[in-house]
Amino acid sequence: MTVFQRFPTLHKTSMTGLAIAAFFAFSQPAQAKTTITLDDNLAISFESGQLDTRQYQGEIFDVELLEDGMLVATASRVLLKSEGSFEEPDLIIRQFEVDNLEAADDGLFVLAQTIRVRDLHLGWLADDAPSTTINPLDWQQAVYQMENIEIIDENAGYALAIPRFATMPLAFDQLSDGTAFLASGGVEMPYMQILPFGDSAAAIAFETFLDSAGLPYLELALLAQQQNRIQGADIISDSEMQIRMAGLFDLLIRSEFHTSEDAFFLLSDPDMWGDEAEEYLSYLAAETKLGSLKMDMRDLGLLAFIDQTGAFPPYPILAEQMQAIMSSFLPETGPELASAIERFMIEGGALQLSARPNTPFRLEDFAAALFMADFVVRQINLNTIHTP
Repeated sequence: MTVFQRFPTLHKTSMTGLAIAAFFAFSQPAQAKTTITLDDNLAISFESGQLDTRQYQGEIFDVELLEDGMLVATASRVLLKSEGSFEEPDLIIRQFEVDNLEAADDGLFVLAQTIRVRDLHLGWLADDAPSTTINPLDWQQAVYQMENIEIIDENAGYALAIPRFATMPLAFDQLSDGTAFLASGGVEMPYMQILPFGDSAAAIAFETFLDSAGLPYLELALLAQQQNRIQGADIISDSEMQIRMAGLFDLLIRSEFHTSEDAFFLLSDPDMWGDEAEEYLSYLAAETKLGSLKMDMRDLGLLAFIDQTGAFPPYPILAEQMQAIMSSFLPETGPELASAIERFMIEGGALQLSARPNTPFRLEDFAAALFMADFVVRQINLNTIHTP
């Protein structure tokens, strides 16, 4: 049972019985049999079990986390198994489990039935960790999973519930020089419900949006996965992402990209987004090619909702404007591309956009679209199809 089922009017008030109880409970000093100070203002207390804070090992029950003597989180059970030293490059969280977590901080309330983390290498986050490429094998068995999560953010004006969020099993292969690389992985979330919460301006705006869309709440589902394989001197990356917003749209995106081994290896370089980021990105654009791209979108009510808002001109007028713009920018290929989009806007149904170049198309060559747009469209075989 989610927080929404327990409190069906959760989004109607600024403080439900749950929020008031949580706020009151988390504001009181905790009482427990054993208390261990973690640092100057942080301590952990528990009724039973053992915890070695030098080796970060142990299993404890009826746990309370205190900050400056005030209760900020509770859990019925915490299990921790680690290797290495805390805040050192060799730290590995072999197993971390939390049951029935409840936490609160400045209007943010978090509840989670279970949290499971396994084989998580954290040493590279240490202040004195060497600036070297992360070995993907460190993450081969890493697993992250949460179940029955409920989050209330009173300041932002929303509450959400997630029954499950998890990473998929990771698999690894090796480059020609023996360097390990990620061969497959992904994340999945069957659905997430989002409701307005409180009477703030943000909550009222969110509730108004839902009412105008004819939805009791937003419900989002996500599945994303990627497979990488060696083909000649390149790494071929096949990705798929499925997004469903109940009552609004379904979206499926599939892509294939070819990247040289050297460029693919750079993606795990911790300096990738540092001072030389622009140089890195230029190199990646030169070493990465589009193999294929397909996006399928099915309207489930989004078009009608947008039309009702009046934020855009009526679809027939908007379609004519789009035809004119695309015909100007793409005099040879634009009208045909715009035709399918126009029918989708007016009739609904499904729209497919695809690109499948005869030979992989280098990303840096897309700059030619500024001067030879039709040429680029033909090179990548860009196409649009409308299905009622």
